[in-house]
Amino acid sequence: MNWFLHKTIDSKRQVEHSGGTFGFASYCDLYPNQNVGLVLLANDADQSTQYQLGELSKKIMDALYGEPIAMTMLTTELKKRVMAKLSRW
Repeated sequence: MNWFLHKTIDSKRQVEHSGGTFGFASYCDLYPNQNVGLVLLANDADQSTQYQLGELSKKIMDALYGEPIAMTMLTTELKKRVMAKLSRW
């Protein structure tokens, strides 16, 4: 079994694993710093199911804890830069 270790944009640890067999898919997402874990199961196993479960996990975490402040700041800065470039045209 392969577990993938990541740091979120706000430097929290994330441990994830996905898999599937014979028409089923699973996604396990653990956040040790927050004492939270999500296990998502689907009775579908096409090529995009595991990706979709991962995206759903991110949406659930955002709904529970809000968007990380670093992401909010990055998004705001990028919008400012785009608007500045557009105003020069």
